[in-house]
Amino acid sequence: MSDYNSRSVGSRSGGVSTKPKADRKIAPPPPITKAVKLLRIGAIVTGLRLLLNVVRAITENRFDLSGFSVGTLLFFGGTIGLLAGIAMWVWMAEATARGKGWARAVSVVMAGFGLILLMFDFFDVASIGWIGLLLGIAQTAIGVMAVWQMYDEQSENYYDACREA
Repeated sequence: MSDYNSRSVGSRSGGVSTKPKADRKIAPPPPITKAVKLLRIGAIVTGLRLLLNVVRAITENRFDLSGFSVGTLLFFGGTIGLLAGIAMWVWMAEATARGKGWARAVSVVMAGFGLILLMFDFFDVASIGWIGLLLGIAQTAIGVMAVWQMYDEQSENYYDACREA
């Protein structure tokens, strides 16, 4: 049992800290630590997917920088999307570690988008390849597992304590 169920920092049971709010440091419980690790791993997997897309585009000569083409547009759009995805994974990991409750909601939305994009990946295996599909499945599974950890009872108490601190 964690100390989050009987926390003394501003707990509802009447325990009041004499420290100023700015000095209080609340250690995250194991589910939050796991969620943060999963979110960081998600950023790495997304980076691998970006690297795979770049390598495939170069080796298969999918784009031409001398003029406009749909392949070039898709390549750069996908690259920007994956870079934004990496940034979101890292941002949610940091916000989750700090106990920001809104990070859970954003992570749920991201996991939902991940599930939708995974469905498109299944229809686009010829373009992304089996490795790309496996990385997409891994991304989605990691996102869902991270969100699952964020809604654990200990996590709920941690978010409450961070909000009160």
